[in-house]
Amino acid sequence: MAVLSAGYGDGLPRNMSNRGNVLIKGHKAPIVGRICMNLAICDITGIKDIRPGDEAVFLGSQGDEIITGDELARWAGTISYEAFCSIGRGHRKEYIS
Repeated sequence: MAVLSAGYGDGLPRNMSNRGNVLIKGHKAPIVGRICMNLAICDITGIKDIRPGDEAVFLGSQGDEIITGDELARWAGTISYEAFCSIGRGHRKEYIS
């Protein structure tokens, strides 16, 4: 298991608890347990060479894998627009076209 320093206080929908994935080392890792205010947990079984501080991607791409806004919204039981709006002003956003 890996503890991730992001939670509903950072815009992750609580409805993603025990649903969905994050990307770590280019692999999808399932979210397990309840998403808390400032942390989430994922199952990193089978992902090699993980170190503290490695990047975890909740929305976007890493390696050959991608998590889209529509995917994130489906896991949270909402629409992608709401997922994007929940990210908030206090977070860095990078738009790549």
